[in-house]
Amino acid sequence: MLRSEKARSRSVWRIARPVLSLALSVGLMLYILSGVDWTVLRRCLRLMSPGYLALAFALLLLNDFFLSFKCFLLRPDLPFWRIYRMFLDMRFFSLMPGGNVASEAARLLTLREMTGTQTAAAIIILDKQTHMIPAQTFCLFSLLFATVPVPRPLVWLALWSLAWPLLMPGALFLPAACAWARKHSHRLRQWKLGGRFARALGEQLALLCDFCQGLARHPRQLRLHLFFGFLGEGCFILTLMLLCGRLGLPVPWWNWPWLSSMMLMAMVIPFSVMGMGVREGAMVLLLSLFGISRSEAMSLPLILSALVLIKGIVGGAIAALDRRFH
Repeated sequence: MLRSEKARSRSVWRIARPVLSLALSVGLMLYILSGVDWTVLRRCLRLMSPGYLALAFALLLLNDFFLSFKCFLLRPDLPFWRIYRMFLDMRFFSLMPGGNVASEAARLLTLREMTGTQTAAAIIILDKQTHMIPAQTFCLFSLLFATVPVPRPLVWLALWSLAWPLLMPGALFLPAACAWARKHSHRLRQWKLGGRFARALGEQLALLCDFCQGLARHPRQLRLHLFFGFLGEGCFILTLMLLCGRLGLPVPWWNWPWLSSMMLMAMVIPFSVMGMGVREGAMVLLLSLFGISRSEAMSLPLILSALVLIKGIVGGAIAALDRRFH
């Protein structure tokens, strides 16, 4: 009886989560658009030429390529094209209700086909955590030269977002910390009261220790992993700078690294479709610090959303064709 109730709850949640995601995204978009002067917004959007859009789209594609190579360097024995296709799948599934949850599930599924469930989870954990290092490094340097007063909670959030991946899983690269984690992973696997969850957690922690220690023996590989993370993040920042410059928004270029980081952190919220609504809301709030009106500010995330939408559709089409011919 209890099992059937749990199964029913899971099936209801599988339906409710995408519906809630879609409702949240639509609700946020309608709320933000309610205060927009459409004449001003149309005037801003007309400033964008096809050439600038094509260049911005190319930078977004380059961002995905660098991030794919960053992930590939964690396991160079895996085929690079499968890793790149995984990112194409992620971009497509991020268009679905559930957004980040759906895209990460697609990522896990692709990696699991190549390596196994726990190894795939270890790769995703490490890759997602180390992605915060270049993003927040750019962010903190940019905050030093911010031309507007930045709310203190945002500064603390940026510091914590950089410290967290250095602590976990970064601490596992230290032999003493790794030995401590291994000891507790063994205890978790032996803990009878914890059941299957404790055993799975212990096995995952042990595998993560193995993964980090294996990378520690290849410092050049690890440095390249971080380097391509910086290149990928730099492409996204350049995209925002390019669009902002063409739209004539009065934001000095050295502010974009921290603006980009804050916007991406807002989009981590899983209940959205393609970050829609969350992206626009975060950008409107952040650009208001520079005295930019909601109507002008909305032009940037709308264009970015359109480019991300096109990238997701193109990525899904390429991934589907690749599966058909392989």
